[in-house]
Amino acid sequence: MKVAFVLATHQSKKIRPYGSYMIDRFLTSLRNSYIIDDYTVFLFDNSSEIRVDLDKYSDMDIRYTYIEDQMIRGATGTWNDGALQAFNEGYDKIYICNDDLILNKSINYLIANTLEDNVIYGPLCQPSGIQGLTPQKSDKPIKEIINITGKGEVDEIPTEGHLMNGLLFGFTNKFYDTYKLEDGYLFNSDEKYIWAGNECEFQLRLWKKGVKSYLVGPAWIYHEKVHSWKYHYSDVGKTLEQFDNENEQKSLDYEQNWKDKMEELPFENE
Repeated sequence: MKVAFVLATHQSKKIRPYGSYMIDRFLTSLRNSYIIDDYTVFLFDNSSEIRVDLDKYSDMDIRYTYIEDQMIRGATGTWNDGALQAFNEGYDKIYICNDDLILNKSINYLIANTLEDNVIYGPLCQPSGIQGLTPQKSDKPIKEIINITGKGEVDEIPTEGHLMNGLLFGFTNKFYDTYKLEDGYLFNSDEKYIWAGNECEFQLRLWKKGVKSYLVGPAWIYHEKVHSWKYHYSDVGKTLEQFDNENEQKSLDYEQNWKDKMEELPFENE
């Protein structure tokens, strides 16, 4: 069984000075999480000023791609390129993920339970790892979410279910083959979705075809929810100072409140 993790990262003094720290933390947590199957990381470096030091991870299978101009295709471009490459190379399970995650052994439950070919699978995360109207599990109905975000066709919503957050989700190889778009990609490349809302459009579009979104309860990861790209590439009504203050507080949250609990989460390979 071959597993692919697709993610983008960025480091720059102006936008994301802590980018190198986050990707190192993610890769270290992945390596320490006892993945049950062979896996590859399809890592896209979106125009970082300091490139990822792959020598530190020579024991890992990392496919590294440097993007010269991240403004052209945004974050969704990396999702599409990585997922397509993993699909073409026959990876059985493909996961789209953020770099501001800290994984643990329970991630294996997500992998083990990604089984059906018409389901999008995701893990749970700590309460502070979700925000706004595209949460991991929301108490707001879908119509309210779409009305507020301004994306999607409200009259065509087929269910009052809940959207999964785009922090980490996955699907099977056959899922990709069944639901890819005419251009061969899985995610909408329209300009309005390249930085935000892509996971919403993706789920809503496929729900109309009978696809479901499942949360795997035993898989519980940490999501720092860093906002730097959103500040620079979308209108969110906050100042850069407010974002910096939020991110500084979150950097202390894991060590102070979650580290011991997360590291103790087990995985029993039945």
